Amino acid sequence: MEFMKELAQSGVLAVLVAFIGLLFTYNNSRSLARQGEANAIIAAMEKILQEVADENYKFWRDVTERNDEHEIKCRLFHAFIFYRCNLMEEKAQQLNRKCASWLHDHIDHRGFEEQVTELIATIRDKATYDSENPDLVKDKVARVMSINNQTTKLFGVVHDFIQARYSPVAEPYVQ
Repeated sequence: MEFMKELAQSGVLAVLVAFIGLLFTYNNSRSLARQGEANAIIAAMEKILQEVADENYKFWRDVTERNDEHEIKCRLFHAFIFYRCNLMEEKAQQLNRKCASWLHDHIDHRGFEEQVTELIATIRDKATYDSENPDLVKDKVARVMSINNQTTKLFGVVHDFIQARYSPVAEPYVQ
């Protein structure tokens, strides 16, 4: 106790407490900034998924028969879907890096990336499969609903990942 009294009288204790408070504030600010950046990435991913679903709906709604105009629309549709899916993969990797933390080592980062990549590949494949030859697609409504289902699944995976990463320590997120 005598040691603490001498530290307090010399002012070292006050400096030590101020330094500890500064470290706590700095780490808390960084954590909040990372969470804000992760939320911005998720908002961008949600927007991209919505664009993919909307473009998929427009393409399959307007497709009638195979002709030169359809081939041009099909190539543009492929380019749009591939670009958006590649962008989604990049955003997922950014999100995974942003959420990496030694404190939250219970999160399966590799499993998240594999699951997201698999869902994006499914979206890419299902959206563009047989788009060159619309006569082979029997049910266009089912095709649109299938893509909508995959985009919803992908957003659910991303949401679960973020909930697991940013859940309070006292209440771990259970799927």
